Amino acid sequence: MAWETNSTFTKDLAAAHEVENKLAEIFRQNYDCTVTTSQDKGSFPEWDLSIFFKDENFTRTVEVKHDKMASVTGNIAVEYQRTMKDGTVRPTCISISQSDLYAYYFDGTFYIIDTDELRRMIADKKYFYTVHNSGDGGRASCYLFKKEEFLKHAVPLKTFLQI
Repeated sequence: MAWETNSTFTKDLAAAHEVENKLAEIFRQNYDCTVTTSQDKGSFPEWDLSIFFKDENFTRTVEVKHDKMASVTGNIAVEYQRTMKDGTVRPTCISISQSDLYAYYFDGTFYIIDTDELRRMIADKKYFYTVHNSGDGGRASCYLFKKEEFLKHAVPLKTFLQI
């Protein structure tokens, strides 16, 4: 099977890191915390940010997603698997993340949702459609949620942080 060679992976990865760094900085500005990114770990599906809150002495991990199409389509995409170049299918993102929270960035705002809640939404079939051949290289499979449904379960970052 021939794959597209006009992949925007490098550009998309840089944009993803920019959004992760933006969220990390928001936490640093609002809490006495140490934020570690997974950016230097290579392929690391467990989490994107690890936030250690010094005053409370606990850590929360966050998977950060930048849904660039949400503003256009009104849908939120949650990736769950990817077809590899050799044709094998591997679980990804929500299927294997070990994060406590997901942070979705769209419409200029971060929205926070508990990872287990997002998985319950999938189990309860709150999504309206499953799309294949999406994402970088057309190899991702995603659940699509109407933005309104997603926002019933997620909160804006400012509400989450209570700032």
